Amino acid sequence: MCLLATGEFEAAEQQKLAIIQRAEREREAVIQVAQGKAEAISLVNEAAEKYFIGNAQILKRMKMTENSLRENAKIVITENGISPTLRRKTNAN
Repeated sequence: MCLLATGEFEAAEQQKLAIIQRAEREREAVIQVAQGKAEAISLVNEAAEKYFIGNAQILKRMKMTENSLRENAKIVITENGISPTLRRKTNAN
């Protein structure tokens, strides 16, 4: 009887260790995905700072305005230009 109990205990311990190892691998995978996403965001930010200047910014604003007007959106024009808040036309408006 003692041998049977010892075997069951060892099997339970091995199962417990397997669950812990699986959880650790999943944790590492989540960390690697998060690090990859953070690196991608960093690269996009660097590229934007380096290349997205002057005429590119004006072109982007013009395209945003064109798209909003195409969809009958309401835009707010201030003394500083077009407000970044764009509202689409709804049935209530």
